[in-house]
Amino acid sequence: MGLSRRRSFFVVSGFIIAHIASKGKIQPASFLTRRFFRIYPLYWIFCGLAVYLQLYYGYNLGGGDLGMSEIIKSFSIFPLENHPPYAVGWTLEHEIIFYLLSAIILYFSRLRTLIITLALLGGIGMALPILINQGTLPPFWDYHLLSATHINFLTGILIYKNQDRLLKFKSAGPLLASIIVFLIWENMLGWPNSSWNTLITTLGTSICSALLIMAFLNSEKLNASNTNSFWHSRYTKFMIAIGNASFSLYLVHWVLFMELGRNKWKIEFELPDHWAENYRIAITVATLLLAFIMYKLIETPLISLGHRIAKRLEK
Repeated sequence: MGLSRRRSFFVVSGFIIAHIASKGKIQPASFLTRRFFRIYPLYWIFCGLAVYLQLYYGYNLGGGDLGMSEIIKSFSIFPLENHPPYAVGWTLEHEIIFYLLSAIILYFSRLRTLIITLALLGGIGMALPILINQGTLPPFWDYHLLSATHINFLTGILIYKNQDRLLKFKSAGPLLASIIVFLIWENMLGWPNSSWNTLITTLGTSICSALLIMAFLNSEKLNASNTNSFWHSRYTKFMIAIGNASFSLYLVHWVLFMELGRNKWKIEFELPDHWAENYRIAITVATLLLAFIMYKLIETPLISLGHRIAKRLEK
């Protein structure tokens, strides 16, 4: 379940890049500047915290042994074979590769070229574990270039390009279908052997995420004409707020929700299940609140700074 949530961010990123590309030709310098200020400064806070806790207290939030090379690569979000010091940073490594590919391809060509490139790279990435397991290919490190996650990014782009055609499916159907696909995908893991898990997980998360995005978009569009409806006035605004703070939420959830969750309280303080669950709920609420605060006080000013610098580069 955790893996599916993280891969859902890849689908959303693909959707956002397609929206940006629809506005005209991408200028690599300004585009990458905006992405830099959107991701790096906030991630440095958590990566620095993880490095400090591991080096001085032996408290591990994700990575293995830390050397100077690993620390430098982690702060630069350079692709690592193992998890970075702050575990969720592995997804940002894939995001950076996707942004670089998008910046280069969309500057020299069109969105169609990016779609073909992602399909080829992602297709190879899904097949590699199977071929390596069969002995057809030896194991090798590809720096996430031949990664199955490109299919997740591709899914987001395709949803954006076809969102008007998908409106006829409304919202209830895609929502129900996402649940069915999730159950099928979860029960297929390990079949016929673990080397197929990458392919199954990639397709499962892509389809589930696409259906959920479709359900939300269709609901918003179908109810947009009624500005006084509950959906439009409350739920949509809440979901937009969650979306705005999603990066902060993603970064902070690991150290709070995962490290201070139910099992942590239950084991260390010998609490009964019902009390431990109350603490878990409290941590969930605290995670949301902290994410919103970080978005307002840290992330928003950094994004604004990135936009100002990017506009200067465009002149």
